[in-house]
Amino acid sequence: MTFSSVSPESQGVSAAAVAAFLEGLKELALPMHSVLLVRRGALLAEYYAEPYPADVPHRIYSASKSFVALAVGLLVGEGKLSVRDRLAVYFPEKVPLDADALVLETTVEDLLRMAPPFSDESYDSLKGDVVESFFRAETTHPAGTIFCYNAASPAVLTALVEKLAGEPMLSYMWPRLLKPLGFSPRTWCVKMPQGLSWGASGIMCTPRDLAKLGVLLLNKGVWEGRRLLPEEYVRAACGRQLDSDAENTGTESGFGYGYLIWRTRHSGFAFCGMGSQYLVCLPKEELVLVTTGDTQAVRGGSDALLNCFWRTVYASLQPNGTALTSEARPAAERLALPLPFSDGSSGPPEGIWGRRAVMRENSMGISWMCFEREEDSILWRYENRTGEHQLRFGVGCYREQTFPETHYYIDTVGRPGGRGYRCQAGAVWSCAGTLAARVYITDVNVGTGKMTFRFERDCVSVWMTACAEFFLTEYRGFGWGCFSAD
Repeated sequence: MTFSSVSPESQGVSAAAVAAFLEGLKELALPMHSVLLVRRGALLAEYYAEPYPADVPHRIYSASKSFVALAVGLLVGEGKLSVRDRLAVYFPEKVPLDADALVLETTVEDLLRMAPPFSDESYDSLKGDVVESFFRAETTHPAGTIFCYNAASPAVLTALVEKLAGEPMLSYMWPRLLKPLGFSPRTWCVKMPQGLSWGASGIMCTPRDLAKLGVLLLNKGVWEGRRLLPEEYVRAACGRQLDSDAENTGTESGFGYGYLIWRTRHSGFAFCGMGSQYLVCLPKEELVLVTTGDTQAVRGGSDALLNCFWRTVYASLQPNGTALTSEARPAAERLALPLPFSDGSSGPPEGIWGRRAVMRENSMGISWMCFEREEDSILWRYENRTGEHQLRFGVGCYREQTFPETHYYIDTVGRPGGRGYRCQAGAVWSCAGTLAARVYITDVNVGTGKMTFRFERDCVSVWMTACAEFFLTEYRGFGWGCFSAD
């Protein structure tokens, strides 16, 4: 199925409000990769940033958890399990003789509600046997009573799905759900070290794929006249099962929780992933918002994104999709990754090009670095614990390239992938003697690295920060060194 593209006004959405939403994201300097709006099954707006074309799968992080809930729903629809079933029934070989009664009583629904019988993960769900560890966890209260966001619940449920299905989770979902929806055949999932699909964080799919799931759920599990998910299950999954106020650390996480699906303000529900991977569904308004991005390095960025949406697009909605008079629409523009701020008055200091700076001992393990001027870029050469590397920063723009570390994972967490991640690197002369550089990883992982180089008196100081899960750890810390004599 392909979405039909229509004007926002035809579905009661102000084009000016859509433009204000996009402008608001730009003013907030949010690194957005895509923004889609769908109302009543029609595509109203679709924007992408380089290098994210519409057909390239994007990592959705914890929005993957909601896929696990849908896979459980398929099993329920086939009569292979009930949400009231105790988990121990399905894993007798994993249950120790001295298992806690509170763990033995834990049901499928308890984990769908993100309400295990412990207040915190007592083990790393990426290590060892995730199911066996679950049955050995130290309990603190009865399961199903208190919402506690954790990775153990979707990990155990993924193991359950794959045991009952006899195949990987997405393979099971493909003929029953994803293919009928017209999902991209490039959809895939990163694996956990023990071989299970990483249902808590690992799914790669396109923004349009997410939008189709939103339309399906707004239609209570029916797609083009065909029921794909049980209606009762969809109502429960998208409804408010438990209060989430104790976990509320921002403006958007205190509205309750369903089956691995968040509730939102305005009686909506959402798939939510780190870095602003969102599928927001508003049943009363028949509206779907999809975003992908990398706001990890922007404190409160995800909340700011949604607050901007509520103030602009949502505030403009006409009830029942009543058409608006056609407006003068702004020219469509692509989204753009933000550069660091510059006062516009500074340039490179003299005497830094082509000279090697020998670095004092530092936490990043950088032994030397060198800067070379190119036509529209700055080539940063350096050596750290993994060898000699280079990055090319576009000056006032981004340059696509391969990040020079090959030990980050690709298809399995913790297993070196053997190649560098795709990335975008850019820099500006932010103020006197200061080069502010930024690297956006745009691969199976997304992440942000920030580097500030300060040049003064034949010396260079550097401060690096990174917001990324399980990688870029070598690019965090402070260092300084002096340029060698010519």
